[in-house]
Amino acid sequence: MKVGEVMSKIVVTVRSEDSVKEVINALSSTPSGRLVVMSGDEAVGIISSRDVVKAYSKMEDNVFEARADEIATKGVITVDENEEVGNAVRIMASKKIGSLVITSGKVLRGIFTERDVIRLLSKMTFSGLVESIMSTDVITIPSDVDLLFASKLMEYEGVRRLPVVRGKEVEGIITAADIVKALAKGLHMVNEIETRNPIGVRSDDPIMKAVRIMNEKRIGSLLVDGIKGIVTERDVLYASLNEIR
Repeated sequence: MKVGEVMSKIVVTVRSEDSVKEVINALSSTPSGRLVVMSGDEAVGIISSRDVVKAYSKMEDNVFEARADEIATKGVITVDENEEVGNAVRIMASKKIGSLVITSGKVLRGIFTERDVIRLLSKMTFSGLVESIMSTDVITIPSDVDLLFASKLMEYEGVRRLPVVRGKEVEGIITAADIVKALAKGLHMVNEIETRNPIGVRSDDPIMKAVRIMNEKRIGSLLVDGIKGIVTERDVLYASLNEIR
């Protein structure tokens, strides 16, 4: 199967000189969760929710006046639309990235993301239990802190998701994408944006159950056995390396 058959064909672009305020507004409503940064006709960077959170954690409110190319991940990795999907997935895994820009020659055709991998896997069958791929080092956050604190914690811990707790109980979850949407709306607190009663799975559930829930609900992670673990799109991508051709 060719990557051009399963990629997302809607690609939202911004100019390198656009402000981060414009970037946040565009990114908050982008299905793929990524923007391609253009300089003329050339793709020069990618901006994800994680990039915005990283910039916000360091620049605080000054981030809104920065330029898109100041916060973008440089060095766009592209693959041709006729590349095999399996090779594209292996490139993402080896580079530890969540997306690839898909081209035909020098023409931008689409973007291939972890979400596309989940959608593809949901139509397949492979073995294994959630416990074999989940992360057990779960970083949590209380609900009564602000989004700047949450952003700094995400950046320090190198995560994109934080379960929200009240005492020892799970109350919700926030993601980097949630923070971007909140910044676009002018919100400031974790308890204003958290997703309450997050969906979870058990550690002894099949990986395929987790994949199908992620695909159906269009979410990038599931809590495991309360907050004993978390399984993400990236975890599934690594597990699928020998499954997708």
